[in-house]
Amino acid sequence: TISVEDPLFAKIVPERNYRQQIIHHASVYKHENVFFFETSTQGIIYACNLTVPITVQNDYYNIIIAPMPVAPTLVRLFNDVADIEYNWGVDNTTVCQHHY
Repeated sequence: TISVEDPLFAKIVPERNYRQQIIHHASVYKHENVFFFETSTQGIIYACNLTVPITVQNDYYNIIIAPMPVAPTLVRLFNDVADIEYNWGVDNTTVCQHHY
């Protein structure tokens, strides 16, 4: 298990956007341990267990998520469709993953 605070994290997950997604999804779903798989069309290249400490999740939430303005119409639209109460912004690519 490697913490996202460990410098090795950037070597194990070299793509910045993947590192951001790991922290994002762990923070949204409040999961301290997550698995990351790198795959190809041939199968799994490698897998690793990552720890996203609660302190990192809270920082992410307070800096990135909480300040996001949400258009009330969008919230009503997605609440009607998914019957889920959204507490922050949504986007059209991962809307199903943005609830807690």
